[in-house]
Amino acid sequence: MAGQRLTDKTELDTLAKDDLLMVVDVDDTTGSADGTSKKIQADNLITTNITTILTGDVNQLNTASQIIVPTAGANRTVMPLSVMIECIYSTTQNTNNQYLFVGYDDTNSTRYWNAYKGFYYNISATTTFCMTGNGVSGGMLNGFTDNLPLKIWTSGAYNGDWAMKVYATYHVIDMA
Repeated sequence: MAGQRLTDKTELDTLAKDDLLMVVDVDDTTGSADGTSKKIQADNLITTNITTILTGDVNQLNTASQIIVPTAGANRTVMPLSVMIECIYSTTQNTNNQYLFVGYDDTNSTRYWNAYKGFYYNISATTTFCMTGNGVSGGMLNGFTDNLPLKIWTSGAYNGDWAMKVYATYHVIDMA
């Protein structure tokens, strides 16, 4: 509504990636000496996606990876900052000692953004893990990361009765 103060507007609790925000570009003085009003898309800011992976899908992450951040589009890439994973214990612990991977290429267990050896192995309580990108010396992908989703997968099957809630915090960047 025109003429309404910003402080009188309804508050938005969460941003969708294609929501628009108004900013003042102080380097562009074509609108006024104080700057020019412009729009910015929410996914140009730091964003967190939340993905829930149920027991059946957790136990099949070795054959059916899950997308935790969708593709950012042509000439854009998802730059992961951190991935926090809540493992929600139900009745039976995971007794399979497998790697958990986060990255772009789920067909390759030697190129990834982060890996966790023995992930949620023999733990019978709800537990939270955090990944911040330790990569590998050979690089995290053969090729370019633009227009690729960020995925989660494992080196082998898990078992047990537990679920995951994955919080992937990332920034979308334009690739030159």
